[in-house]
Amino acid sequence: MGLACTENRCDTPSIISDLEAQLETINKSIRSKNEEQHKATRMINGINQALDQTHQKTERFKCDAYEELQVRSRLKQCFLMRRQTLRTLQLGLEAVRIEKETLVASEKRST
Repeated sequence: MGLACTENRCDTPSIISDLEAQLETINKSIRSKNEEQHKATRMINGINQALDQTHQKTERFKCDAYEELQVRSRLKQCFLMRRQTLRTLQLGLEAVRIEKETLVASEKRST
């Protein structure tokens, strides 16, 4: 029993060294995994930020496009009104011309 006890004492320092080495390896692995997790989190945050910016730009483009559509619609409405006014004036002018011709012809007949 004394010899076994002595052998165990001799092995104890090497066992402790092995356990300490394993513990250090585990700690390094944990630190490495934590760093990988932080990198992944930073990357995800960057992607989310870029996505938010892209979404904001898209919304601004949509608003700009809607405003341009509204302006175009108002311009078209204005154009149609002016064209209608022009046509009305042309018809009125034509009616005055015809009435004048009629009066001139009537005067020629009466003289």
